[in-house]
Amino acid sequence: MVRRMLVIVGMGIWMGQGAATRPLVVPEQATPTAYIEQWMPREEVSDWKEVEVRSRAVGLDEAAREAACWEVRAVEGMKPVAGLDVGLEGGLDLKNGHEEALKALEAQGDGEYLAAWLIRGKRVSNVVRVTVDRNHKITDEPLLRVVATEPAGPGLMPVLAVTTVRRKAEDPALWMPQLVTAQWVVDGQVHRYQGGAAGKGRAPRVGEHEAFEMPRGHYDVKLDLSKVEEVKVVVEGRESAAVAVSGATPLGDAWDAAVSGERAVKSAQEAKGPE
Repeated sequence: MVRRMLVIVGMGIWMGQGAATRPLVVPEQATPTAYIEQWMPREEVSDWKEVEVRSRAVGLDEAAREAACWEVRAVEGMKPVAGLDVGLEGGLDLKNGHEEALKALEAQGDGEYLAAWLIRGKRVSNVVRVTVDRNHKITDEPLLRVVATEPAGPGLMPVLAVTTVRRKAEDPALWMPQLVTAQWVVDGQVHRYQGGAAGKGRAPRVGEHEAFEMPRGHYDVKLDLSKVEEVKVVVEGRESAAVAVSGATPLGDAWDAAVSGERAVKSAQEAKGPE
């Protein structure tokens, strides 16, 4: 199995499971008013066709949303390997169409990848990570898992979501109403659902996943993004592993550093002129 870990060397940041609570130095920048938030129910897959991206645009007009492109870069070398000029319509499901992009992605083989939404070449979303491992099986996945993204920009909150998978018949069939009303635990403090009726749904069958983004308006969760906080979720008495959440953006920083390097090389080549 490919281990899910990303180390950004030279930035003094390591984000992985069980990171200790500690102060962070996050540069002060203007909070964006137009951006895209994205998250993926599954961050480790055996095939690109299993990748599903859930996205939400804030402050972007229709023309900007239609111009959105989802770009993928390999962590090794940080070079772009595929781009999907699909526009933003709430999300992206790679098993439906996108044949040319899928061919390019599948040709890369197993590995770790980063992805972001671009508009006219500029990154406008948080960066997410996906690990492709052809030997990955759903039996390797935990029953419950917290998804915690990087913020889409300075001053913005990360997306928090909960996912569950029914790996075998003996697993409890946790379904949407239970995920909606989950208890969120931040550094030991329990936050309970404060919304109305959770609605209805169908219990997942064996092999199926369920995922739900925490509705911010129905919880009093307030994250202190100046430090790393431990976040976990409890559903029907079952507890997920804790994940580290903060305002740091090592994935976005790595992405932007790669883009800056590419632009510097291009500018140098243009300044030099044809040989």
